[in-house]
Amino acid sequence: MDGVVTKDDDGRYRFVEIELDLDVVLDPPLGGTELRELLGRAERGCFIGNSLATRPAYRWTVEGEEIA
Repeated sequence: MDGVVTKDDDGRYRFVEIELDLDVVLDPPLGGTELRELLGRAERGCFIGNSLATRPAYRWTVEGEEIA
């Protein structure tokens, strides 16, 4: 995880950018549309990501292959 933090006008700090690099292995392996649907649901259903004002940027590596 990488992020950029800035100081607001009110003196509080906050994230303005968040990037998550996820390297996963699925059992059983998935591919194509099924894999993309699963990753989309994982991002939409992420409790922490949904709790932040700044939306995380997710980068997925599945079974050693980067998924765009």
